[in-house]
This record gives sequence, structure tokens and C-alpha cells, in this order.
Amino acid sequence: MALGRCGIGLGFRRRWPVAFGANHPPHHRQGRQDPRGRTEAGRPDRDCREARSSRSPTGKAPGDQNRCRCPRPPRCRVRTFRRRRYQHRGKRNGTAHHRYRRSAPRCVCTDGCVYLRPDSKITDTGLAHFKDCKNLVTLNLRNTPVTDAGLAYFQNCKNLEVLDLLGTQTSDTGLAHFKHCKNLTYLGLGGTRVTDVGLACFQDCKNLRYLGLPDTRIGNAGLAHFRDCKDLTYLRLSGTRVTDAGLAHLQHCKNLTFLHLDGTQVTDESLAWIGSQLSLGDLKLSDTRISLLGYEQLKAALPRCRIEWSEPNRAAAERVLGLGGTVEIGVPGQAETRRAQGAADLPR
Repeated sequence: MALGRCGIGLGFRRRWPVAFGANHPPHHRQGRQDPRGRTEAGRPDRDCREARSSRSPTGKAPGDQNRCRCPRPPRCRVRTFRRRRYQHRGKRNGTAHHRYRRSAPRCVCTDGCVYLRPDSKITDTGLAHFKDCKNLVTLNLRNTPVTDAGLAYFQNCKNLEVLDLLGTQTSDTGLAHFKHCKNLTYLGLGGTRVTDVGLACFQDCKNLRYLGLPDTRIGNAGLAHFRDCKDLTYLRLSGTRVTDAGLAHLQHCKNLTFLHLDGTQVTDESLAWIGSQLSLGDLKLSDTRISLLGYEQLKAALPRCRIEWSEPNRAAAERVLGLGGTVEIGVPGQAETRRAQGAADLPR
């Protein structure tokens, strides 16, 4: 039977043991196989024994009698608190990481915790355990059931650079807790209940590079708060109420590489601004009011950009056919029409 490194090959997933730098404690633990690689009989595994026997006749180097000599060091320092049910990833390059599991009673790294990405089942009660993590730089709560009450625990986190609340129940009340976060570079609010009023909390975030507002009630007034974000590279406005007047507030944003406007009321009036974004690599214009002529102009102005576009009338025709209705297709300048039986009969 082949033995895995630092673990018996009995179908268990290969894991590295608990480690604290290069000199980590021995894996001497009685009992059954540990999922992280300890042996079944409480002895170091074969690789550890071979490594120690090659160093000295006694199998232990002088002065290192209590140190395990794995031939390959672990990839990172990991300590698991089983009863507390969360994982504390030790400091790497001056940072500390926490990955919440379900019911962490408290955070033991209040000074060095800079990254928090909880489990998708975390609630407002669970967030209370991290209320003292004032040095957070990244707060990722996407697709969690947290509400405005849970976000209140992070109102003192003024060093945030990444705030991702996509798919949460956040409203304008919750955004008010982050009005002092002026160092944000990433703001994800897609699928939330925020409005133009709530976005006023981020009008001083001039270093934003990512702004995601898809499937929200954001309109033209909301975009006006980001007129000074000249470093913006990723802008997602899919399914919002933005029109040409809203895009006019972003005239100074010249570094966009991703622009998603599908499902908005943008028309050909915005072609001049869109065409001036020479760095664009991905542009989505499906279900907008941009005409075929405007689409062809954009293709000529941005030859290296991947553009998704659909005829405005085609989108409406597909909805009618999906509801069992009928659609008649006519050619400009000709009196003859024909009836479409399905989406395949619609012109491309």
C-alpha cells in the first residue's frame, strides 16, 4: 500500500499537517487517523521516519529531538480550531486570514485580521464575532443572508479596500455604515436593494477600479456620485435604470476595459463616449436601444473589443413568441410581410 506524504494512503485527501514555520511540532497523537495527515497509531508516518533516520543513527538530529523532520515543508501555516469551528490562517506577508465555518464564538486575531470571507450561511448573529476587526481590508459577504443590522458591526472598518455585498439584503441603511471608507477600490452591490440615495456614501471613493451595480434600482443620479473615479476599469450596469444622461456623468473615465450595459435604456446618443473607450475588451449591449447602425460603428471604432448586441425589436419579438403570440416581419420599403413561427425565423 502506497503511503502519501505526511499521511496514510487510505483514501483520505492529502493534507499538510499543522505547521508553525519550518520547525513544527511532531504529529504524536493517539487515536485514529486524523483528516489532516496524522498517523493511525500515533507515530509519524513513513516519510517522517525515513527523513529522520537519514540524518542520524538515532533518527533525531542533535537538539531537535522534539521536532518533526518532514522532507518537504508545508505550503502555509494553518491552525484549525475544531470546537470553535473556524479556521485561522496565520500571518503570511504581514496579513492574517479568517475563513468562517459556521458558529465562531469570537475572533482571536483582532489586530491582524484583514481579510474576511464567511461561509454562505452566516447571519447577522455570526458577524457579531468579528466586530473588533477594525483593520479589515477585504470584506466579502456575497450571497449571504446578512442584512443592514449585521453590517453595523463593521462601521469602524475605515481601511476597507474591497467591499462585496452582491446578492445580500443590503439597503441604503446598510451602506451608511461604510461612509467613512474612502480607500475602496472594489465595490460590488449587484442584486441588492440600494438606490441612488445610498450611493452618496461613496462619493469620496475616487480610487475605485471596480463598480458592480447589476440588477439594482440605480439610475442616472446614482452614477453622478462616481464622476471623479478616473481609474475605473470595470463597470457593470446590467439591468439598471441608467440612460444616456447617466453615462454622461462618466465622461472622465477613459480607462474602462469591461463595460456591461445590457438591459438598460442606452441609445445611439452614447456611441461617441463608448467609442472613445479604446481600452475596452468586453462590451455588452444586448437588450438596449442601440441600433444596427450604431453597432456597426462601434465594431469599426473598437476592432479589438468583444461586443454582445441584439436587435431591440428582436428581444421584444422573442418575448412575444415565448408567450404564444405571433410576430409579423416586414422589410423596409416593401409591402410584403411574413409571419414568424419561432425564434429561428427571426432575422439575425
